[in-house]
Amino acid sequence: MRALTFAALAALAACASPAELDALRRENTRLRAELDKAKEAPPEPTAPAVELADGWRLYTVRNRDALSDIAQRLLGDLTRWEEVYAANREQIGDDPDRLPVGLELRIPPRDG
Repeated sequence: MRALTFAALAALAACASPAELDALRRENTRLRAELDKAKEAPPEPTAPAVELADGWRLYTVRNRDALSDIAQRLLGDLTRWEEVYAANREQIGDDPDRLPVGLELRIPPRDG
């Protein structure tokens, strides 16, 4: 059940009993609290990158990852996100902000 707006609850008042409305209000409050908690939760922990023989690494994208965050964690410089994007453009596509969870990225060597 999705969180209901006040207007939706008011519209239901015409056809629902007081007990049903009370149950809907409690459920709405619970869902909103759950949503707020999820928004505040830190991103999932990331798996370490797998080292390759040529100094590059493989990294598996996790929920809420961004190229700048990956570049900061693995390369020590968030501005190197463009290097990560260039190395993986074929897999990522034209929008670097859309990283599918589970995608394996090639990460350039830390020393550039």
